[in-house]
Amino acid sequence: MTSILAIVPGERTLAEEVWGLALALKGDRLLALSLDEAVLGPTNGGVDAVYRADGWHTAQQVARLVDQVVKKEGITRVICPRGEFGLMTAARLAHLTDAALFSGVAQGSQADSVVIPIYGGQVMADVELDAPLAVFIPRARAFTAEVSALDGATMVLQASPDSNDPDAALQLLAEQQDEGPQLESASIVVSGGRGLGAPEGFERLERLAALVGGTVGASRAAVDAGWIDQSRQVGQTGVTVAPDVYFAIGISGAIQHLAGMRQAKRVVAINADPNAPIFRHADLGVVGDFASVLDGMLDVLQGQGEAQ
Repeated sequence: MTSILAIVPGERTLAEEVWGLALALKGDRLLALSLDEAVLGPTNGGVDAVYRADGWHTAQQVARLVDQVVKKEGITRVICPRGEFGLMTAARLAHLTDAALFSGVAQGSQADSVVIPIYGGQVMADVELDAPLAVFIPRARAFTAEVSALDGATMVLQASPDSNDPDAALQLLAEQQDEGPQLESASIVVSGGRGLGAPEGFERLERLAALVGGTVGASRAAVDAGWIDQSRQVGQTGVTVAPDVYFAIGISGAIQHLAGMRQAKRVVAINADPNAPIFRHADLGVVGDFASVLDGMLDVLQGQGEAQ
């Protein structure tokens, strides 16, 4: 018997992806561990039990809670949401339970067969599973399901912050700094790279993102240079995004970066180098100094806002 546990965040887009993958796996039993008081579940129901983790939690604490549910309910497949918190939880859970971990699941037609990207997303691999317990993280926007407030019996698991937990301070800091649209689920991402020349270049990107309702990302080169926080990194070793529009500004287009934004519906590239690889993947390319190009865009956008 295949029993699936969906770890459901309060953020709707991420919850839709978790439930989309859970339903695609066609398990015999479907359970939920909600990380928010407003429990989101599939509109058509079919959830056998709901656990709710009350209070504030670190990834390590959630992993321990999931381990309890796995043992109590005989869970064979766990689905964690995308994003930094989901990845940290999945990694800790896999270590705690000796489970197989698959990140970036793009397809799943049954609980023992999934499709995942390899070689930086250039190849999709069919994986047949024989592990007694597997942990999955869905690929950005690869799955979707209609969700609504989930009714029914709720079993509550209590947990409180552990002052000795090394995750606690880090998680609190991340919550304090989290403003604006989430990078993983943003419909518009404005990313900058080494071509910005200095950390001050991101000030223009922040202004553009604010005007178009997006959020700021970055290449690894910009992060390694210390120009922006690592949580903003898009790429193979960072966040995977799938926005409607992706601005690549001063980004050369290395394969590691492309792996994190390959699913963008439209790519706008601005680069001073006409031979930059990013132009081969762009729907619209502008060759020129990024500061001059952005200043023109900002003037137009600000003028439209004032006219309204």
